[in-house]
Amino acid sequence: MIRATWKLWAYLSGTWVDLTNDVIGKTDAEWGMGDNKPMTLVAGSGTLEIDLDNRTVNGKYTLGHPNMISGWDKGVPIKQVFTYKGLDWVRYRGYVDGFSDRGSKSEFKHVTILDWMEYAARHPIVNPGVLLNQTGNQVLTTALGLMAIQPQATNFDTGINVFPTTFDTVTSKTKMYNETVKAALSEIGRVYLRKDPTYGETLVFENAHHRNGLSTPTTIPLGAEAAGFLLKKDGGYLLKMDGGKLRLNPVGSLYLNDNTSVLDYETEDGENVINYFTVYAVPRRKDSSTQVLFQLDAPIQIGSGQTITIKGTYANPSGGLPINANPGDMIAPVVTTDYLAFTNSDGTGTEFSASLVVTPSYGTEGFTHTVYNGSAKSGYVTKFNCRGLGIYKYNPIEHTESNGVSINLRETQAESMTQAYKNDLENGRIFAAGVVDEESEPRVKINKVYLTANKTELLMNAFLRLDVGDMIRLARAKSNIDRYFYIQGMGYTTHPAGAIFFWWIIQEVRTKVLGLSQVAYEGRGEGYPDGINFGSISYINDLSQRTISAWIYPQDVAATVQSDFIAGFFSDDAGFVIYWDDNAKCLSFVQKYGPLGVGGQGEWMTPNNSVPSGAWALVSAQKDLDSDNLPTLYVNGVAQTLTVVIAPPTGKTAFTEKGVNFVIGNAKTSTVDYLYTFGGKIKDVRVYNRFLTATEELARYNSGAPDWDLVTDGLIFQALAVKTEKLSAYVNATLTSDMKVRDAIHGVIGTPHGAPTGRSA
Repeated sequence: MIRATWKLWAYLSGTWVDLTNDVIGKTDAEWGMGDNKPMTLVAGSGTLEIDLDNRTVNGKYTLGHPNMISGWDKGVPIKQVFTYKGLDWVRYRGYVDGFSDRGSKSEFKHVTILDWMEYAARHPIVNPGVLLNQTGNQVLTTALGLMAIQPQATNFDTGINVFPTTFDTVTSKTKMYNETVKAALSEIGRVYLRKDPTYGETLVFENAHHRNGLSTPTTIPLGAEAAGFLLKKDGGYLLKMDGGKLRLNPVGSLYLNDNTSVLDYETEDGENVINYFTVYAVPRRKDSSTQVLFQLDAPIQIGSGQTITIKGTYANPSGGLPINANPGDMIAPVVTTDYLAFTNSDGTGTEFSASLVVTPSYGTEGFTHTVYNGSAKSGYVTKFNCRGLGIYKYNPIEHTESNGVSINLRETQAESMTQAYKNDLENGRIFAAGVVDEESEPRVKINKVYLTANKTELLMNAFLRLDVGDMIRLARAKSNIDRYFYIQGMGYTTHPAGAIFFWWIIQEVRTKVLGLSQVAYEGRGEGYPDGINFGSISYINDLSQRTISAWIYPQDVAATVQSDFIAGFFSDDAGFVIYWDDNAKCLSFVQKYGPLGVGGQGEWMTPNNSVPSGAWALVSAQKDLDSDNLPTLYVNGVAQTLTVVIAPPTGKTAFTEKGVNFVIGNAKTSTVDYLYTFGGKIKDVRVYNRFLTATEELARYNSGAPDWDLVTDGLIFQALAVKTEKLSAYVNATLTSDMKVRDAIHGVIGTPHGAPTGRSA
């Protein structure tokens, strides 16, 4: 039996005190996300439940008792520290929240210890101000700075999304947790606590791209059972001074399978289908000029030498509906302009406005001003305005993704999500499409796995070292599952005899290694509206550097239009595309800089016959967005000499690509409705957020057609991928609009158009 010892510590009167000997019976802990649903992105409150001996010293853990241990109180920090092979691991840290008696004579004191997420749920953030154009990590950092108690450490990704306004709906009652949820859902990231070995708690913010198709399982020591021994050159064992063998300590990822000591699984079979998913965004605007956001409705009496408080909420000057404002954008009240006072309530009599002293205090939803009357006269405040820049929250906008086949079979199974900080639906659309694609068909899901840490050294290391946010591999033949999983939540129970049982809530993830397979596309050529439309992809838009590449197998098709589009963004005013010229048998690249017909694009082509039909070729284009520099075009790993077909406009920056469709095998705009169909096969379409080197381009070509996993640094899009279990249904089949394909990196869903054919890659 593998054993680890543990101690329970309490921070009492400025020092850590060992309470281990007073712990009675088992201890129970849990933290992280409470389920593995796709919309669950923020952890709940973690708990540790213990019983303390209140008998040896009567009343030792009873508040107010003369014998109470010094410093004992609600809010006291507690940590449970495990020791294994001489190393200490803080496995839980939190704060005493409540007490209850166990036993008829209050012999035991049951103590509940909650972690920092509960503190966030209870405590407001006071006067954060309104933030403009901030990412999720910046929002959380600002909010944490306003909290009296902060987590012991933080680990924040840089957010992918920039939020136009945040904290604009904060009131005096708004809790930290509320804003954390808004930030996570708006980013489509995750926020949770890890019980790390050093600090005991680290608050983590994962951005929207953290869990991607390039992710790999977390590594841990595999344990003595997987170890070998060090060998000398002659094949003999390398020995220690005492003659013993030197054992290797191999490191690898955790692989749970039918041969691993798994106690139990919590599974669901065909439940929790989602075939209708709606995402909401909440657009906002901010005034560009000062507006009156509050006006006094009726006179207010004020006596000589009296101080009164005037409190109000901001309202739309045009409609009276509540709005918000940044306190820093409010104008200090100006006498006569913003306030007046007269001896009579109708604004007649003697004016004493200049004798008023107004002390302003602004919030995001309204104001609380004090007004002191320094005049010898009594009378009425007849005018009182608040001026500033209003922030207007409009009605939510929405986008829905659905699977009609699933709805017909199983009725509508709906879920939704609101991105409170987002003005647009672009990233929400991508997320919704991914949820429906993954969850619209019933399947066996493993929700929870139960393990015994004492069974093997590997499992003890897994218990001590793995936490929320780590990735493992799990295979269960009975459920026909072999997949990577992220740990969403976890917990453990310790028993007096030394047994440690633990469990993980886990969530499936598809990567290029497990869960996704590559498929090729074949279009029929001119006259057929074939293509794969991925919609707008914000993180590919407007990149300062970009490489786009694909393996293509062009086929001669009688054509009047020579442009066989391979892939790209393409609209009337903006975008880029690579295409095969079926007359010149070459690669062409177009970068749009403005409206067609007024010198708004550049176009370049490789030499004639550089890309012949009837053979596989690796083609690639590199171009920065807004300079006049020539692109670099590669064919089969070799940079090509270019002919300038259309010179780009001098000094003209590109129009934004935001909202432009990314299409493989064709183009879709308001005026181009799948008119540039590629005739032939396409596979391994990639977009990088950098320029590949000449060495990398050549290495990709020399690897074969293609190496799915070669050169992944900076890779942000890779298609076409399908669910591995569905691959056979795509090969040599006509692709309908219901047969979704995806990007292997961030899971963007593509919809077939026309009747292209899926082929083996």
